[in-house]
Amino acid sequence: MNNRDHPEQVRVTSRIGRTIVSFCDGADTFHADTLRRYVTNRCGMVAPESTGRCLRSLRQKGVLNYEVVSHSDSLYKMIPVDHTDDNQIELDFR
Repeated sequence: MNNRDHPEQVRVTSRIGRTIVSFCDGADTFHADTLRRYVTNRCGMVAPESTGRCLRSLRQKGVLNYEVVSHSDSLYKMIPVDHTDDNQIELDFR
């Protein structure tokens, strides 16, 4: 079993993913540090790259979408995603 399939890893990653979705629902633009602080405040300490990795995974799965406005400022802009045809958004990161 690889590390990403470990039940604890899946549980933690899913919790972070749900927290990111909650944050992004109310955001137009945001800085990566603001998102990391939000996740840490709600999930406790997480590995430094976990938030960014989960954010990219959610984008890849079509759960949310964003564009990087400024790499140097780590500034992101949310892009609306139409989920009207989706039966359920799956936040399982296995």
